[in-house]
Amino acid sequence: MPTIPRWIVTTDGVRPIAQVAAELRRLGFRIDNVLTEIGSITAKAPAAAARAARRVDGVLDVTPDAPIDLDPTDPV
Repeated sequence: MPTIPRWIVTTDGVRPIAQVAAELRRLGFRIDNVLTEIGSITAKAPAAAARAARRVDGVLDVTPDAPIDLDPTDPV
């Protein structure tokens, strides 16, 4: 079974983020978090849904979510 990619959707702040999230769900996104304060949504969806999401009113960008590994032993 293939892994479903994770995405970060950046919204424009003009259209209500709840409306954008609802439209993403209709496209097949499984929403993990709606981060209203920063205008972002994290979700899982097939690549085809991510391509379609780029055309949704209120979406500025859709980028793959990549893990960030901060080494706690590395001095800043």
